Amino acid sequence: MPAKTVIFDARVKIINDFGTNPRNFLSYNPQGRLLCIAGFGNLAGQVDVWDRQTLKKVTTIDAPNTVHCEWSPDGRYLLCATLSPRLRVDNGIKVFHFTGGLMHTDSIEELYQVSSPFLTLSRFRSNLTFIDFRLHGDLRILVSGP
Repeated sequence: MPAKTVIFDARVKIINDFGTNPRNFLSYNPQGRLLCIAGFGNLAGQVDVWDRQTLKKVTTIDAPNTVHCEWSPDGRYLLCATLSPRLRVDNGIKVFHFTGGLMHTDSIEELYQVSSPFLTLSRFRSNLTFIDFRLHGDLRILVSGP
């Protein structure tokens, strides 16, 4: 059954009604300006990014099979990951700019956990990207490439 997403103020007055959609995940970016409303797990993996000040949709991102999603510390990127053992296939990460552009993708045979301090290492540029993510335990992997 689709869920209804609504923002209220401190006096429980409706600020905005985002409608009824199959969604089960909600996250503000660290600055509080952008809002991610998504449907993960047994849902299709559609991500809507909204501007909280103008209450307009910025973009819709397709991130199928996503199990984990979080904002970068600078609030400009979304990390979407497919993790094991929830899903045993298509494990890996995708990093999206908040405007919808796919900035980085990496497939990993078995990925158990990711963390987003990685996005503070470098801004994504067309010639070089740095991504630092943590696998289960203390193992850290730095992925860099064009």
